[in-house]
Amino acid sequence: MGSNMESYLDGKELVAGYGRSNITPPTPFPMAGIAGRKERLAASVRDPLAATCLVLRQGTREAAILLLDVLIVDMVLLADIRKLAETLGCRNLLVTASHTHSGPGGTIRGRGAAYFMGRFRESIRRQLLESVESALKLALAEAAPVAGVRYGAADVPGLTMNRRLRGGTVDDCLQAVVLERRGGPPVLLGCVSGHPVLVAFMTPDAASADWPGEVRRRLSEEGYLPLILPGALGGLNVLFPEMPTAMEDHLDLIARNVTDGIRRAVAGSVASVPRLRFAHEELSFRRSWPPYCGGPPSVALRAAISTLVGAAYSRMTAPQTVSVQVAVVGVGDAVVTGMPADFGVVATRTLRDRLSAAGCPCPVVASQSNGYVGYVHLAEEAAYRPGNDPGFLTYENAMAWYGKDAAERLIDAACRQYKELGS
Repeated sequence: MGSNMESYLDGKELVAGYGRSNITPPTPFPMAGIAGRKERLAASVRDPLAATCLVLRQGTREAAILLLDVLIVDMVLLADIRKLAETLGCRNLLVTASHTHSGPGGTIRGRGAAYFMGRFRESIRRQLLESVESALKLALAEAAPVAGVRYGAADVPGLTMNRRLRGGTVDDCLQAVVLERRGGPPVLLGCVSGHPVLVAFMTPDAASADWPGEVRRRLSEEGYLPLILPGALGGLNVLFPEMPTAMEDHLDLIARNVTDGIRRAVAGSVASVPRLRFAHEELSFRRSWPPYCGGPPSVALRAAISTLVGAAYSRMTAPQTVSVQVAVVGVGDAVVTGMPADFGVVATRTLRDRLSAAGCPCPVVASQSNGYVGYVHLAEEAAYRPGNDPGFLTYENAMAWYGKDAAERLIDAACRQYKELGS
């Protein structure tokens, strides 16, 4: 454990440490995020991929939030990260994937995983764990007392689009939590919804942290230590301009709007008492048939095929039963809730509303956290409705592997754990 962190453990002050390390493998390396029989290899690196860690301590309470610029953190890798973190004194861990579709693959064994991730490489997995260790150690060593915590939110109208349902629910709300530290730069914990797929679609052979990485770079230049969590991912993309747009211009458009929104969230932020709380619950899921959407004959046929393919693919890649951790981290009056899924936009807004109604001033919901149970939407969203995009509807239904009630169960568990936080 870093000496700085050790010196504050006996006190009542909230202490925060921040660390970041490069996880970019040497090119060429397999990239995750686009399915295909042939591996997609990175020929260049547009911007570095990172492991970013925020370690928090207050007296005997501790928690850490670790964000990796990868598509997904599978259960095996998650277990390895937890073991590593425990050796450094970090037991309460929220591990999140940024879900960039231009990050390293090759981290998951198995024929099914290879379609999305490329062939398994032990060297990539080993380097990833070494980088995680470096980020954790740096966060512990660079700890500083927190003088104040502020939280805020701002809307960026038009930032996201519902890809499952034309004109459907979106999430244009950006959230920011700032930890003002004595003797160190402020940490900025942000949360933004929408798939990071711009680079993958426009420059498939370039490795990149996508627009969250560009936002991170810009906020770093403004003096922050940023950690940008993925909000709603299920059914949601960031804005795609209707006119042909060069990749760098498109990336700049999104990053500029997001960075400006975060600035506005910080400018309108509210102060809260620096305090740390953590609670979690283990939730077990059993693999089941993906939901069938029905609909007009052409959609119904496509859905039937997708359901069969999804069921077969899940048997190749997903455990029959899986236990995931629903964790909530209270930082001041803000509460970060990790959802182990591509959590749907309606489910995300439902959970935020329920936490707000329970008294939480700043509920932050992060997808791809502490495991993975597929795409997760509310049960009623599985059925076809006029305006649905058949491609995304049937695809995301086919990737819903652990029951139609998965969203409701996760939401209920998160609300229970919020109550467990207490004061």
